[in-house]
Parts: sequence; C-alpha cells; structure tokens
Amino acid sequence: MTPGPSLDQLTREIFHFEDQAIEHAESAVKFKAEIGKRLIAAKELLPHGHFMPWAEKQFGWSHRHVTNHMELARKWKRVSTLPEGASLRMALSAVAGSNDSPAPKVEHNKFVIPLLSGEEAVVELRTGDPEQLCATFDARSLTFRRLRKAA
Repeated sequence: MTPGPSLDQLTREIFHFEDQAIEHAESAVKFKAEIGKRLIAAKELLPHGHFMPWAEKQFGWSHRHVTNHMELARKWKRVSTLPEGASLRMALSAVAGSNDSPAPKVEHNKFVIPLLSGEEAVVELRTGDPEQLCATFDARSLTFRRLRKAA
C-alpha cells in the first residue's frame, strides 16, 4: 500500500486551491471543496487534538472556516447540484440541510424544491435576487407557504 500525501504536500495543495478559488470566483465552490478534501486528509495524519491548531497556524483560518471547507467536501454530491457560479454562501446553505434531502435548485427566478412525496414545488420570485433569497432563508427549513411569502 502506498502512503498518502504528506502534511507538507497537503499544505501546498490547500494554498494552491485557495489561490484558484480567489482567481476563478465562478468556480470557487469547487476549489473550496478540494481544500476540504485535503483538510480531511491532513486531519487523518495528525494526532487527536492537533488538527485545528495546525490549520489555524498554517492558514490563519477560524475553526468555523476550516469546518465549512470540510463540510463542502463531505457533502459534495449535494453541493454539485447547485448552478454554475453559485456563491460560497449558497453552497454552505445547501450543506446545512440533512444529507437525505436534496438542496433546492435555483433556476433563473425560481426555486425548485424537492418534496418528500417525490414531487417538486416551484416558487417563482417576483422581485429580488434568488441567490440573496437563498442566503437569507434556508429553504429546507421553511414550509412551502412561508417560502412563497418570502419570495
């Protein structure tokens, strides 16, 4: 069995993907998930209790910032359904829900929300930016009536 990448290699890759996320904002979520994968791998290399201090020292990131990256990686299947150019805030909102329910999709001025029955509910926005609405409200925790009112 070949050993995985070293901590130094993972650190270099994390910095690389952070630079890519800044340079290519429309693909930032993908790069942030790649960072999350490497953070997860780094965590496995370090003794218990050493990972967060290491990450904070290496990158200057808060505990929350580090865990957000790791959640994007762990729940990539869910995040990958978001439209191209989705913001980091929108992706984090998508991973905040349960693993079982898919994230609401935003199509132009509409939310398409999967229901437990297998059907989809469509909420059309009359005004405003759908991404801003997604950032303001966690659609999975709203009832259909409350979401329609919010839209």
